[in-house]
Amino acid sequence: MGIAEEMEEEEGEEEEEEEEEEEEEEEEEEEEEEEEEEEEEEEEEEEEEEEEEEEEEEEEEEEEEEEEEEEEETVALRPKHNQHTNAPGAVVGPRTCLGRGPW
Repeated sequence: MGIAEEMEEEEGEEEEEEEEEEEEEEEEEEEEEEEEEEEEEEEEEEEEEEEEEEEEEEEEEEEEEEEEEEEEETVALRPKHNQHTNAPGAVVGPRTCLGRGPW
């Protein structure tokens, strides 16, 4: 009977060891899955940040282009150097004659 009891104990110990190993493997798999999920989330966040940066850059470029167009339009409305001041569409201001007043 002593041998049978020892064999039963050994079998019980082996089963416990196998169960512990299985639990450890399951825990490792769960940890790996969690790490993969975290990595995927980080990648998604990075992609979102990159997209936001690209959108901001595009908006800035559009604003700059609009400002340049507005500047070009205002420059086009100004009279040129060789235009006469009494030309149609020219802005005519008060005339002064080198230090003389309107009297």
